[in-house]
Amino acid sequence: MNKSLTTISIAIIIIVIGVAIVIIFTNDAKKFVDQGVPKDLQTNKIKNPLGKTLVVYYSATGTTKKIVLEIAKDLKADTFEIKTETNYTSEDLDWTNKNSKVSKEYNDKTLRNNKLIKDTPDNWDSYETVFIGYPIWWDIAAWPAETFVKKNNFLNKNVIPFCTAITSSIGESSQMLSEQANGGNWENGQCFYPTSDSAEVKVWLDSLE
Repeated sequence: MNKSLTTISIAIIIIVIGVAIVIIFTNDAKKFVDQGVPKDLQTNKIKNPLGKTLVVYYSATGTTKKIVLEIAKDLKADTFEIKTETNYTSEDLDWTNKNSKVSKEYNDKTLRNNKLIKDTPDNWDSYETVFIGYPIWWDIAAWPAETFVKKNNFLNKNVIPFCTAITSSIGESSQMLSEQANGGNWENGQCFYPTSDSAEVKVWLDSLE
């Protein structure tokens, strides 16, 4: 009888010790997870490393807008289209014609009357990162994009320019915009071409993060 009680007592002690070990191990593991893993990963909510993002763009023919849609989709960003009160027609944009509107404006800056329909996007101050997209005109940013930059305050914002062109590069266009801007942490930017696809855009975006 005593032997049976002793055996039962030992078994109970072993069980209690085992439960205690499990509890201690579980608490330590939880503490490790809570301290060692970022909170956004613990909740399975990956934040956009660029912060709240807006993609601002001017697109004369739709080429730049194509890239904008890829960026906005990948980053789940808001968009804002720069619109002028007077749109450029295909004839206006014929840079091979010295008498076209853009050709005259290129040669005479005083003709660049690009009054915007809306100067500043809604909730402008809430955005941490602003992409600015534009086509390249004579190796510089299309003038409506310049107008937008001059009219807005980029203080405390990360600004990432990108452009579209047929054969040109982004050149000094992003630097020229930054010099006309009121503040902002300006990146060098990227140029895309008619053959650029979503995969190319994503590779660039991943390099920014």
